[in-house]
Amino acid sequence: MTNSFSPQDFITQMQTGRIATTIGLTGMVKMNPDRESSLVFSASGECQNWIPVPTEWIETVEYLGESVCRDHSHPLVKLHIRQPDSKDAIGSFLGHILKDLIDQLELQDESEPLPQTRFRPSACYVKCIRRGETPRRCKRLCKE
Repeated sequence: MTNSFSPQDFITQMQTGRIATTIGLTGMVKMNPDRESSLVFSASGECQNWIPVPTEWIETVEYLGESVCRDHSHPLVKLHIRQPDSKDAIGSFLGHILKDLIDQLELQDESEPLPQTRFRPSACYVKCIRRGETPRRCKRLCKE
């Protein structure tokens, strides 16, 4: 992941010997139905396994486009999660492990870039979804 800093912030980071990094998680988001001004996140690519993400954990949200989910869509984003406080040993450990795993996955997936624009389903795809098929299966059947 590329980090951007103002010149002064970068100099400060270098002087302290630590360039702050974030953990980037790519997936769909929607408003949290249980908590106003909060998000839920799903990395699955389908409308399932929604995980609440406290907004105070999020450094920035990078909007990548829209992801179609059955008969509707959700924003496709990359959440840049703040690094855990170094005083929290378990959180710091898990944060480093997660960042390493994500970096490894991103290196493997560089040949398959994420969609940057809204997916426009074909008539075949829409009919397939209405029959109750999964989005992945419909994309495969309709060769999208």
